[in-house]
Amino acid sequence: MEKNQLGWPLLNFGQRKGDPIHILGSPHSVADLDAGSMVKRVDQAESPMGKARQSQIQALIDQLVVGLQEREETLAIALLGALTGQNSFLYGPPGTAKSLMARRIAQAFDGDAYFECLMNRFSTPDDVFGPVSLRELKQDRYIRQIDGYLPTARFAFLDEIWKSSPAILNTLLTLINERLFRNGEHSLPVPLMALMAASNEVPQDDQGLDALYDRFLIRLMVSPTRRWDNFEQLLQQPPLDAPVEVQGRIPLAQWQQWQQQLTQVSLSPCTLAVIRHLRRQIETQGETLNLYVSDRRWQRAALLLKASAFFNDRRVTNQSDTLLLRHCLWSDPEHRDAVCQLVEQTVFEVACAEGEGLSKLYGEIDQWQEALQTLLFHQEPVYDTVEFYPQQYFFGGEEERRQKDRNRFFYVKAMATYQHGLARKEPIYLDFYVHQEQMNTRRPFHPMDTLGKEMDLVQCQFDEHGTLSIRYNDSGNFDSNAWVVNSFKPGIRHHRGDRRDKVDRAEVDSLLARVSRALARLEHTRSVAERELADYQGCCDTPFVPSNLVNHAMEGRLAQIADIELHALKCSQILALEAA
Repeated sequence: MEKNQLGWPLLNFGQRKGDPIHILGSPHSVADLDAGSMVKRVDQAESPMGKARQSQIQALIDQLVVGLQEREETLAIALLGALTGQNSFLYGPPGTAKSLMARRIAQAFDGDAYFECLMNRFSTPDDVFGPVSLRELKQDRYIRQIDGYLPTARFAFLDEIWKSSPAILNTLLTLINERLFRNGEHSLPVPLMALMAASNEVPQDDQGLDALYDRFLIRLMVSPTRRWDNFEQLLQQPPLDAPVEVQGRIPLAQWQQWQQQLTQVSLSPCTLAVIRHLRRQIETQGETLNLYVSDRRWQRAALLLKASAFFNDRRVTNQSDTLLLRHCLWSDPEHRDAVCQLVEQTVFEVACAEGEGLSKLYGEIDQWQEALQTLLFHQEPVYDTVEFYPQQYFFGGEEERRQKDRNRFFYVKAMATYQHGLARKEPIYLDFYVHQEQMNTRRPFHPMDTLGKEMDLVQCQFDEHGTLSIRYNDSGNFDSNAWVVNSFKPGIRHHRGDRRDKVDRAEVDSLLARVSRALARLEHTRSVAERELADYQGCCDTPFVPSNLVNHAMEGRLAQIADIELHALKCSQILALEAA
């Protein structure tokens, strides 16, 4: 069998478009290892100390990503999917190293077969599942020769998957869902650990491929290289066709052991709170974002979060793991950015499970503060007013009795003096009533005399400072007036902010009790949030999430603690109002 420089068996390389690629067997045998091979196997036993698994996975990623520009996150998450036994879908245009990443990920595992096929509308089931055995067919048995094809592969990559025929896709759904392949009269278990597929399109709604598309838990956007320095390095380096030499490949036995262990990881209360909020958001925005998340997808997404915690040597998930939901929830590439933003914002806001529902509490604290301020202190100036009951009140009808509030009148006494050259007239003594509501308008008006009638010869007007200007004219012509009247400034009995003489003691005590309980809850939540922040700072790093998003989650925790402290201070200030 022909091999390349690294010892990989070469089968059907250089085939025509649509033909499958088969790489069978391990590139390194046990004898090679005993002879001092450069490939380093990982011990079957799990290290109980430090971050053994995280270091192991990070070392694999560093080796697999060599020469791939701006692909570290994509490769790391697809590798996590393979480590978890989940399928990945790579969405992007041709020439973005999708097939190369699939081959690299297969190289992270030791001793397993890899299958690859570039599919098109002329592809047949023979290309994917193996040709029909002519010998068996002569004996009236329809059996495929599956050796070297998808039913016997542990890792597989199907390029341009949605261009394939329905016969292939229908069989593929059963194979990846039940891990069974029906060959003739027998259903055979398949050893498939993970399947990766790629395309520059997603299934249309009318193609009936929703069930198959849903089986790809991880959905990754693969774009062309963006930064110029990375693109320049891409131009300078040779083509990346040959496999890389990987040290620390993962044996099958260890992978199988991990599948049992990672299910023992628990979802943290914070992770569950984020998922709960996301489900509510999806219920309201799902139609806008063309988004539907099945229960199966949620369950497998939770398993992916547990795997992320497991391979970061933790027993409980945290916010860094929860950010992986960015790659599990979107369906339509056009809405991918909006879904990612929704996940990131939710992780930022739901920083601590203990803080769930604090937004409502914050609103209640503001309402209690306003209510207590109103109960204890005057919110507006209380003017020195009098009661006014004109004749209409006593002798008028019921409508007159329901007119203005009778105890909010200013009683004004003024004197009008005539000043026009040498002419002299006797001063006019005025007394009238003005209702306090007139202070809210800047329009001129006529006051009421002691009988409740408008005084046509007197015109009043309040300015923005609450001062009443008074005009008098014996002919009612206020434009040319020789009569001078001093202005009137209403007296203030209580200024704004003065404590009330009488308060509703029962209502005040009830509000203070609610504020005290809120303060106790905030202090407890702050203690929990600060403890969780300290724990998160010690284990937030992960090879599966970019550092800027980890920092974003950290900022969310800090922002939540700052909000808690702010409203706890507000509660303390409210309680201090009683003693003010």
